[in-house]
Amino acid sequence: MGGIDGAGSCGTEEVTYGTDFFRASDMRSFLRGRASPDADERRKRPMMIGRDFGVQTDQVCEKKLLEAGLLYLYCVPGYEPPEEGHTVVRLQEGCVATDYPPPAM
Repeated sequence: MGGIDGAGSCGTEEVTYGTDFFRASDMRSFLRGRASPDADERRKRPMMIGRDFGVQTDQVCEKKLLEAGLLYLYCVPGYEPPEEGHTVVRLQEGCVATDYPPPAM
């Protein structure tokens, strides 16, 4: 995916989840790829982002990341999170960052 210059994953055998992360050298390019109509469903899953990185992890870690200032990234055409009582940042056409959690998977 464009704009990423490093990525990794971590986890242990004791847990059923892991944490995937990346560093973006060009966040706009990354967002264009996520918002593209050609993006596969995996790319459309909500993730958490900071200024130049992103993380996909479990709900326990997500709560701590929200407290640290990260937001959920949604790149789903037409998605509008509730704004009342929530942070909502429109990043570019088709992508929004918010503290509104994704529906349970």
